[in-house]
Amino acid sequence: MITQDLFKISCNQGVTSDDSSCVSRLINDDTSGNGSTSLETDDAISNYTFSPGGSRYCLPVCDDANYKPSVNQLFDSLEAGIKFYSEYGRICGFTTRRSAEKTRDDTIVSKYVVCSRAGFNKKKELISDRNRKKGVRRRTVSGRCGCNAKIILKFVSNESYRVSVFVEGHNHNLVSKAGQHFFRANREMSYSSRNFMFDSIKVNIGASQSFSFMKELVGGFANVVSTVRDFRNLVET
Repeated sequence: MITQDLFKISCNQGVTSDDSSCVSRLINDDTSGNGSTSLETDDAISNYTFSPGGSRYCLPVCDDANYKPSVNQLFDSLEAGIKFYSEYGRICGFTTRRSAEKTRDDTIVSKYVVCSRAGFNKKKELISDRNRKKGVRRRTVSGRCGCNAKIILKFVSNESYRVSVFVEGHNHNLVSKAGQHFFRANREMSYSSRNFMFDSIKVNIGASQSFSFMKELVGGFANVVSTVRDFRNLVET
């Protein structure tokens, strides 16, 4: 049970989100619809449909169509397209990362921007004499699960790009709005938090206890924004 809870926290970057608060709709991959069942929650945030094979996908709910990508959508630059998809993910409860690209004559003609849980982590090497000097890496739970959600941006002309492929469905739950402040991109420590941590170090107060004190000062974990791991990382730097 503890392992499962830790896995959920790692996958959602610090927040567990049950099905009733997931900002998503779960749909099956069975286009025939035979043998599938559906269940709507009371708040109508999620729509669950299970295929006979058990496969399901999560469609983000985006209330404002202006923030949702579409095939053949044009952007003035590659960065504009990447930022647009990242903002879409932030609104809908997932994070993104830049992936593969193709170039021609020093110009990026194709760029993949994928869900941060795309692919699978490679198995880490065992500690040996060859890599012992690098130090032992902290053991973490992998959040990657082979999610195929992505957009592909194709070069058009004059530095503009268009969306050639948009895969909307995710094979995992999305983070609820209440937990999105725990996204890594939103967890930058504030100036006051850093000063508080440095002052704590001077009087030999550890990261965990400093985080607890900070939580009491600001009125709860949700108001700290950072996590106890962020506090520990600051101590280790």
